[in-house]
Amino acid sequence: MAGSGGRLPLALLATGAGWALALARALLVLASEGCAWLLGAPCLRRAYHAWLAGAVVLGPLLHPLADPHGLLANPHNFFSRTFAASAWGWTCVLAGGFALLLSYGATGRALAPLRPLARLAVGSGLQLGAAAALGLLEELPGCLAGGARGRGARPGFLLTFCCLLLAEELAPFRRYLARGHPAGSALRLVFLLNALLLGLLSALLLGAAVDSFRTQLCAQAEALVGTRFPSKITQLHAFLKDPALNVGDLESLRAPLDIPIPDPAKEKAKAERRKKEEKKDEKKSEEEDKAPPCGPVSSNETVVGLVSRVKAEIQGAKEELGLVSVWVQLQVPRIEDGNNFGVAVQEKVFELMTALRTKLEGFQTQISKYFSERGDAVAKAAKNPHVGDYRQLVHELDEAQYAEIRLMVMEIRNLYAVLYDIVVKNFEKIKKPRGETKGMIY
Repeated sequence: MAGSGGRLPLALLATGAGWALALARALLVLASEGCAWLLGAPCLRRAYHAWLAGAVVLGPLLHPLADPHGLLANPHNFFSRTFAASAWGWTCVLAGGFALLLSYGATGRALAPLRPLARLAVGSGLQLGAAAALGLLEELPGCLAGGARGRGARPGFLLTFCCLLLAEELAPFRRYLARGHPAGSALRLVFLLNALLLGLLSALLLGAAVDSFRTQLCAQAEALVGTRFPSKITQLHAFLKDPALNVGDLESLRAPLDIPIPDPAKEKAKAERRKKEEKKDEKKSEEEDKAPPCGPVSSNETVVGLVSRVKAEIQGAKEELGLVSVWVQLQVPRIEDGNNFGVAVQEKVFELMTALRTKLEGFQTQISKYFSERGDAVAKAAKNPHVGDYRQLVHELDEAQYAEIRLMVMEIRNLYAVLYDIVVKNFEKIKKPRGETKGMIY
């Protein structure tokens, strides 16, 4: 009795283990069949290359939606760095093991697995050669705009290469199952591990593409501050010494106004003739008679030429200021209690850049206002050609705008100098507002 009572729990345990093992095998078969059907589908195989290309090209557009501290979206965390660095090793081990089992199961010959292993060997050579070439390219200037370096090419290539190899090696498993070849638990388990690796590498590739926007933008902004700003300061300082901005006699800037001064006697005769015509034909418009007999009045070519050059400087300064502003905002850490002095420095720098941008927008508004006021003055001078003050007003506006252009160039030069000075002085606080202690937590 005691012996049968002891055997009963063991029997129940064995039965439960058998049921659990059968369930695990059923789930393994179901999962492997589903993954094989998906990865071997012709539509997916044909579109997989396009998906990878879209992930690399369009990934930066998802940057505003990505969590900067996410496991897959942040390539600087421990998991992403170590796993991405060893991606080729994992790919060779799992894909090579799967290819060995699949080839042997399909043919039954001992030498059949040598073919997929040869593919892996060739792929290893290509991967190492391409990685070395990309490493050399990253050290060459000019890979990014603004004198920055090309960065992030090797991880993206490695992940893409691994994904393509895994997709090609896993796709034949669908045909393998359809032809009735033996598929044991070991083969199915290795296949699922390869499929899991493919999913992880695809997610890492998308995360690397998302972060590439931030990486490239920060590299461009740092190169902009380090090299572009000093050269712009020198360039604008030389422009201020240009003879075009140092005209001593402002009266030489006056543009001729092709508006004839009417003869009073002729005007009197014309007025009398107009009264007679109005009695005969009341349909003639009074505006036509009052129109001055002058042709088109051109702008001041000297001022317009300087304005065109200054407008280009203003637009370039706005774009560069916007790039540096985004760079500063991307360095802001997550909100926490304490140790926020560096964040306060970032906020002060950003406030300064906002004020500088407002000043640049004011310059653009002033240029538009000049042309509007000069047009009104020319219209008044044409409508009242006998009033000399309107003619003088046109010349005064030209002279005032010339002086304003010189001040604009000086302010833009000072803008670059002030921004360069404050960024260089606080570079460490902007880049690492909380020091080194919390740089690798996320």
